[in-house]
Amino acid sequence: MNAAVRSAVRVGISHGHTVYVVNDGFEGLAKGQITEISWFGVAGWLGRGGSMLGTKRTLPKTCMLQIVENVRKYNIHALLVIGGFEAYEGVLQLVEARGQYEELCIVMCVIPATISNNVPGTDFSIGSDTAVNAAMESCDRIKQSASGTKRRVFIVETMGGYCGYLATVTAIAVGADAAYIFEDKFNIHDLKSNVEHLTDKMKTDIQRGLVLRNEKCHDYYTTEFLHNLYSAEGKGIFDCRTNVLGHLQQLE
Repeated sequence: MNAAVRSAVRVGISHGHTVYVVNDGFEGLAKGQITEISWFGVAGWLGRGGSMLGTKRTLPKTCMLQIVENVRKYNIHALLVIGGFEAYEGVLQLVEARGQYEELCIVMCVIPATISNNVPGTDFSIGSDTAVNAAMESCDRIKQSASGTKRRVFIVETMGGYCGYLATVTAIAVGADAAYIFEDKFNIHDLKSNVEHLTDKMKTDIQRGLVLRNEKCHDYYTTEFLHNLYSAEGKGIFDCRTNVLGHLQQLE
C-alpha cells in the first residue's frame, strides 16, 4: 500500500498537481487530517509494509457533511482511495451522494488493496499475494513439524472474512487435504467424508494431514468445532491440532 501511495504522489506531482494525503481513511478526511505532501515526503516508502497513512473502516455515510466541507475547503478535484471492500463501498456512497452535494462531482478511483481479494470487478489486489505467501510459508512449517510426529492432523485457520481466496489458493499451493470456505457450502456429511479420507491416509506412508479453514466459512462449524470433531472421530487413529494464522498474514 505504501508503494502505491508513493507512486500516486509522484505521478501526480510530475503532472503538475498539488497532492494531499489523508490519514486514517474516510474518518481522517472528515476530521481534516489532510496534509500536502512533497516528492520527498514519500521517500523510503517503497519497501515498507503496513500503511504509513493509517487505515480505518469508517464509512462516509456516518460523516458525509464533514467530508463535503473538507473537499470544498481543500479544493479537492480528484480522490484516489487505496483499500479493500470498505474503500469500494465508501466511494460508492460518495458517488451516490453527488445528487445532494455538488462538491462530490469529482473524479474518484479505488485501488484494490486487501488480503481478502474481495473487491468487486477485480481479479487481484495489493496485499493478497503477500498474504498467500505468508500462509504458504506457515503451512510448510506446520507440515515440516508434522513430519516428525506421525498420525497428526493440523487444522489451519486463515483470514479473509467471507472470501475464501486465501484458504483456497494456499490449500492448492501446499497440497492440503481439504479447504473449507464460505462460497462452497458444506455440511456434516462432507466433514465425515474428509475424516474418513484422513483415516485411510494414515494407513499409507504419508501419516499426516492438513486442513484449511476460512475464518468465516460457517457460523457453527468453527475451528474449535472442527478440532473437536476430528479429535473424536480420529481417536486411536490420529490426533488433531489447530493453528490460527491471524495477522501473521499481514506482516509485510
